[in-house]
Amino acid sequence: METDEFRDPSDSSTDPSVQRILNLTDGVVAIALTLLVLDLKVPGNTFLNNSNSGSQLWSVLWSQHLIYLSYAISFYVIALFWTINHQILRRVTGHREGLSVLNFFFLFTISLMPFSSNILGRYPKNPLAITLFAINLILAEVALSAIRRFAVVKGIFSDHPGSTRMREGSLGAIFMVLILGVSIVVAWTATRWAMYVWILGALVPTMAKIWVAHHPQLEADS
Repeated sequence: METDEFRDPSDSSTDPSVQRILNLTDGVVAIALTLLVLDLKVPGNTFLNNSNSGSQLWSVLWSQHLIYLSYAISFYVIALFWTINHQILRRVTGHREGLSVLNFFFLFTISLMPFSSNILGRYPKNPLAITLFAINLILAEVALSAIRRFAVVKGIFSDHPGSTRMREGSLGAIFMVLILGVSIVVAWTATRWAMYVWILGALVPTMAKIWVAHHPQLEADS
């Protein structure tokens, strides 16, 4: 996974075709984030015996805390994927046939997240709900890796394949897919712990940096 800052969106050195892809991505992500929040419902008076009771309102809100947790996770994930997508495309120096197709695959995975997140929020203890959300994230990670790999193969990526940043990005993607894969297994064996496995995802950038630092001979994007 990428972690470095990307260039300013107004950077005139960005290829016009790539800039259009970035603009489209911004629009789809904005819509996805909007759809996420629409699933957060304000409790109606029918759920409260006393609409002025703070304890009753808190009780109702707490009964939906897993829906709020699902929203927070999904918002964070979409924002993270958007950031990584921009970091990758800002290093693409030209457009080649196939780049748009791969980015549309990425946008497809992003557009599915409000749906998979909604299922997760409503059925947080259902192993299939957890599996569907995890698969959604895996597909998004695969899409980003495919975009980066395509740019490298076509010779339109500014980073050298053996650079530290490239190696950290490739390893981060592998680590994230492994963590999500483990969460799927846990979902079917110890369901209530599956979502906690995702917390390890926050450690992925650090894990990748440490691994690369201790394995300088490792080939990138092998």
